[in-house]
Amino acid sequence: MISTRPALRRPIAVLGFVALSAALPACALAEPVKTVTPVSLADVQIDGGMWAKRLEISRTVTIPACFKHCEETGRIDNFAVATGLKEGKFQGAHYNDSDVYKVVQGAVYINKVHPDPKLERYVDGILAKIAAAQQPDGYLDTFFTGKSKNDRFKNISPGPRHELYCMGHLIEMSVEHYKMTGKRTMLDVAIKLADHIDSVFGPGKRDAVPHHQELESALIKLYRATEQPRYLELAQFFVDRRGHFDDRPTVTFYGQDHLPVRSQSEIVGHAVRGMYHCANIALLYTETGDPELLAAARRLWQSTTQRKLYVTGAVGAVGRGESFGNDYQLPNGTAYAETCAGIGLVYFAHEMWKISPEAQYIDVLERALYNEVLGGVAITGDAFFYNNKLLSNGEGWGSLRQGWFRCACCPSNVCRFMPAVPGYLYGHLGDDLYINTFMSATATVKMDRRIVTVKQRTQYPWDGAVKIAVDPAETAEFTIHVRIPGWARNQPSPGDLYRFARQTLGPPVRLRVNGEDVAIELKRGVRRHQAQMDRRRRNRPGPADARSPCAGSR
Repeated sequence: MISTRPALRRPIAVLGFVALSAALPACALAEPVKTVTPVSLADVQIDGGMWAKRLEISRTVTIPACFKHCEETGRIDNFAVATGLKEGKFQGAHYNDSDVYKVVQGAVYINKVHPDPKLERYVDGILAKIAAAQQPDGYLDTFFTGKSKNDRFKNISPGPRHELYCMGHLIEMSVEHYKMTGKRTMLDVAIKLADHIDSVFGPGKRDAVPHHQELESALIKLYRATEQPRYLELAQFFVDRRGHFDDRPTVTFYGQDHLPVRSQSEIVGHAVRGMYHCANIALLYTETGDPELLAAARRLWQSTTQRKLYVTGAVGAVGRGESFGNDYQLPNGTAYAETCAGIGLVYFAHEMWKISPEAQYIDVLERALYNEVLGGVAITGDAFFYNNKLLSNGEGWGSLRQGWFRCACCPSNVCRFMPAVPGYLYGHLGDDLYINTFMSATATVKMDRRIVTVKQRTQYPWDGAVKIAVDPAETAEFTIHVRIPGWARNQPSPGDLYRFARQTLGPPVRLRVNGEDVAIELKRGVRRHQAQMDRRRRNRPGPADARSPCAGSR
């Protein structure tokens, strides 16, 4: 139910969400699109229920454990060695810098909502080493600072060494550090690095695209923090050059480089790259208003969620290449379903929701969050799945969680993702408030013309009862959009990929405002979509076996 103080007057809308509609020009670097603004994780305090426990485990176990592994494997020492503060040589894989950046990003998030001076000093020490490792021209990659210093940017593709990927994680971490702390220490490092990348790549310069997407979104976020158009232009160059490889080595379909972005309709290749790729397209659309980008993002969303999505919200069916398979190729026992790919799907879904706040995007986000992402880390917080099989006999690689991996992208990604979860609860478009998912939390929502405090009390996902108290700073009339989850509407996923074996749901969804029952009128085409699902249901995979966001078990 929903409770409000008397100063708040209706209307309240119930989800599917209210649509955005706009005729936007098909031109590059035109006008940004007005999208839903998420409420920052810094303004949301999780104060009860399952998520309070999971976030505390992330703070006290997961992040410290991953820092410890970064120390023991030489990942942090690599920065000290690169700058001459410590003798030695580079240790580990060429992409190891990225793990440090991701763990630091998670620590910065968690320290914002749960200040810890000791953790802050520790992180500041790591950041000082990172900043010191930056070369005079702005370049920063510890693998290429030592014995491989003459090989800078020579291994973009083929034989990638992931310089641009690591640099993307550094830039994104630096922007988030600036947003959370107000300190420019790392932002200035990111600016100098981005300027160096811009001096090498782009129109009239070197024609190449990152082998593993990440830099594109980081550049867009840096553009938002600095308002320097060159970063947005470089991001657009990297996105738009995919599929145009007549005069350069191609990353192939494995890195979504098989067709120009605006011609892509099927999600293919490496699943993590693919989800980051799709999020980049959606993110670039919000800054340019290019309708061809939006059309491509929607086609790729349909391909992903209606034909290549596991019931757990996992993506990536094929172990070889950690890749998407063919349509409806979703084996259980050999599923790859990388944890990073599930996190990437959350990013993609959230970007699509910001463009058009429809329930389907949060439905997919929630399914991936509660099953794939949470399943990727043990409840103890210190063991991880790299891939997430849906059927296992307990034998073979990937059947048991591990404390760390040589390629530690998944543990470090979990570190930066988990503390960011509160940032997925709410959003606002103008003075319309969107309530996406349900956790016991207190949030301060700073809308365009008013400030509203929102308090939730719930045991979700174990219990479907949710109490929401909305407390505006002053008497006001505005719309609240509350999502009714797809699983509570007999629709486990977008399209007709899955269906419930029993189509009756009891008890039905009930909405009460100030103690009075209120009729529920779903928006955003839910009834029409259900009818289409009924007509196309034949010859599809079998029924989903759960009536909650937690579809799988481990």
